[in-house]
Amino acid sequence: AAAAEAAAKAEAAAAAKTAEWRAGRLRLMRGMLHEARTTIWDLMQRRVAVFIGAAPLAAASPEELADVAEGTHTFMSLGEAFATSESHGLRAALAAKSRVFYVRCGGEAGETW
Repeated sequence: AAAAEAAAKAEAAAAAKTAEWRAGRLRLMRGMLHEARTTIWDLMQRRVAVFIGAAPLAAASPEELADVAEGTHTFMSLGEAFATSESHGLRAALAAKSRVFYVRCGGEAGETW
């Protein structure tokens, strides 16, 4: 009985030590993520901007462009909240793609809309 009790105490101590180690690792990771969030957001923006820039316009409808714009705006809102940083690059990519689409549909490049 004493051996079983000692084994249970040792197991509980090991579990507590493991839980303490995990909590420390989570605190460390949380701090690293907090410090790197602007960098993470900048990298994510750049990748999405590349996708937007490479999107084929020939087959896109106005509704599809509106869906892309809405999704991109939602993504920007999330990223800005995460990183407390503006989405200048992503906004510029979306604006450029919208201008190209507008010109393709018969608008003037310098015209405001």
